[in-house]
Amino acid sequence: MKRTIILKTEAELKEARINRQNETNRKRRERYAADPEYRKKMMIKNRISHRARSGATEWPLQENLENLSNYGSERTVVIDGCSHCLQTFSVREIAEVFEYHLLAIYRWFKLKVFPRPSVLVAGATIGNAGCYVYTAEQVERLMQVMIEHQKYQLHLRRDHTETIEKLFQAVE
Repeated sequence: MKRTIILKTEAELKEARINRQNETNRKRRERYAADPEYRKKMMIKNRISHRARSGATEWPLQENLENLSNYGSERTVVIDGCSHCLQTFSVREIAEVFEYHLLAIYRWFKLKVFPRPSVLVAGATIGNAGCYVYTAEQVERLMQVMIEHQKYQLHLRRDHTETIEKLFQAVE
């Protein structure tokens, strides 16, 4: 029995390869859209791959959270009408802890994606730029939300509503 060998032209081979790729990509997109676990797994994998290719490093938020006592300042604040001396954080100190530029934090305030500080510093006049701060407990909760967020996203945007809700709940 003779075998017949069918030689395909290079154009036919290229077309067949493109058709296989398109079919594989279609199946992958369908699975990505339908399977949240797969989508989450792929987001993490892509993020790790991007960081490896670009040479980007992880944000050291976890490390900064563990060393939170090295940041912030002792201030007398008014909570429920009573004065307390607590470790607190100004917006500038928050930017330092989160390792974001100060203007990025103010931009987040303007876009309403990050909560403004709500604890009044004792003796400050309302309207004074430095009269509101975050407590250490609020900062810890904010950092935990951002640590979780940064596992899946590089940036904080307006369409990250779930993270934004958690951030605002963290300062309540």
